[in-house]
Amino acid sequence: MLIGMDFGGTKKVDGVIVASATQPILKSRRYKTKNMTSNAELLEATCQSLREFGAAPDNCVIGISAAGAIDRDKLCILHSPNTKIPPPIDFAAQLQRKGYRVTLGNDLAMAACGIGKLDGHGNAVVITFSSGMNTGVMVNGHILETETGHTEYPYATDWRWKTPPVCNCPGHPTKKCVESFASGNAAGRMFRAAFLDGQVKPDHVVFQFLIKKMNDEQMDGGPFTADDLLNPNRRDMILDQLASESVYNGYVQKPDEVTERIRSIQERAIAHALKDAVLHYGRQKITLIGGMTHWWDLLFVPAIERAHREGSNILPMPPVVKCPYPDPCLVGAALYAQDKFNVSR
Repeated sequence: MLIGMDFGGTKKVDGVIVASATQPILKSRRYKTKNMTSNAELLEATCQSLREFGAAPDNCVIGISAAGAIDRDKLCILHSPNTKIPPPIDFAAQLQRKGYRVTLGNDLAMAACGIGKLDGHGNAVVITFSSGMNTGVMVNGHILETETGHTEYPYATDWRWKTPPVCNCPGHPTKKCVESFASGNAAGRMFRAAFLDGQVKPDHVVFQFLIKKMNDEQMDGGPFTADDLLNPNRRDMILDQLASESVYNGYVQKPDEVTERIRSIQERAIAHALKDAVLHYGRQKITLIGGMTHWWDLLFVPAIERAHREGSNILPMPPVVKCPYPDPCLVGAALYAQDKFNVSR
């Protein structure tokens, strides 16, 4: 049995892989990790998936992908953005101690592995636009480690709010990098900055969507109302949940000057990321993944068109496509483990 797992700060997906291009995942289990606070809690949720799949140390291999800094040899996550679980996050190592054959890799590297193998030619350039932003590359079947999300962004003056941009990754918490403009968290932070500058009110449609979602999910501290945004003791409980989902749902329902500015800033940042990928990796097709691609027509189509216009004088843009495969990080992690342990599906 071939099992893939994709761990993120807000959710985790576990699945049994058959790895055909038409149906790469046989069955899967999805659950939230955002409120998990310990390795023990994460390990138990992982073991629940293994029990449901009928997996045991003697009948499966497990490939795990995770965002952040990875120690492949020790099978632990040294830093993972957006999670409340203190590092090192070692559920992979604990699975190994239980007798499972396990690999651990960076999520974007694993996505490149999955897409490269499912496409059938062992080459892939993959960019994720989710809570964070980064690039994964596979060349002739070999995975390259990259950190393009944390290169300096040349248009940082686009940010015109008093609250500065911020990145979740260690070493540069206030650095004006591409991720701090192009990611889903960046969209939320821009709207937060606009609110703190007095440019939007508590009854804004973005807050209406977000507060309803928080109450529907019965988040701790609720129920919430717009009046909580005027209470310094409760305001951050709402502002901390802002991300691209609420910003762009609000934009679609009722666009205004603030949400259009955010959309425009992110369009430019995404276009820059695409051009940067071409400069680094040549005219290989670029595949985009991540939750922000839900807003493909609103955000990515104009960004791709912009990249074509602005990049044509330097190097013609290759095709840029939305990933056609479900959960490529999970699939790639499983296929990576399959290769390492030399097992059949």
